[in-house]
Amino acid sequence: MYLHIVPRLKINPIHQHYHIELISVELPLFKLTLNNGVDIEISRPFPNKHCFSVMKHKGRKCKQGLLFKTEDDIVDFNSITKWRVNFDDKTEQIISHIVNYHIIGANRYKYDRLVSEDTSMWLGYSDTEYEDRTPLNTIHSEQPLMMLFDNCECHNSPFSSQIVDDNGLIIERVQCFDLPKLEVKRLGDLNDRNPTLDEAFYVNV
Repeated sequence: MYLHIVPRLKINPIHQHYHIELISVELPLFKLTLNNGVDIEISRPFPNKHCFSVMKHKGRKCKQGLLFKTEDDIVDFNSITKWRVNFDDKTEQIISHIVNYHIIGANRYKYDRLVSEDTSMWLGYSDTEYEDRTPLNTIHSEQPLMMLFDNCECHNSPFSSQIVDDNGLIIERVQCFDLPKLEVKRLGDLNDRNPTLDEAFYVNV
């Protein structure tokens, strides 16, 4: 099975002078920690350049997210992404984004071996073989997203819990997200900014 996650941090343009640094992405189920500058690096694959993502270190071009391959049949896993924010007064703060994933559709789509956090990959397209796999009661804009401040007026997404300091800075955010099973071919067919199969990290429980 392939697991495609897309850690994202979005900042308000008024905070664009803050220095954002990626620290690590951890997958506790697989006892795996990927470190910035060694295994992974920051990327900006989106039209909105105030939204940061993560890609494999020294990739061939700017990609969105990380791909993992496992031989295990899993239903639940989570990721912990840590960022460092450097402020104008030379102080810094480490913030954490925790996403708990739950894989659905295992029985109906038992031969499909991909899950992706990128909700555009779930859609059905009339000129392709792909049908809509969007789960019921799911809004595509609710894809997990880390923000800097709780009072930010730009797009947000629902969260389960978060820790906020006295200045409104989000120190830790926890989100839960259901992932439908998909055909592996979607990864390359629907978005050339996705990591390729040969860029996957191999993981096992």
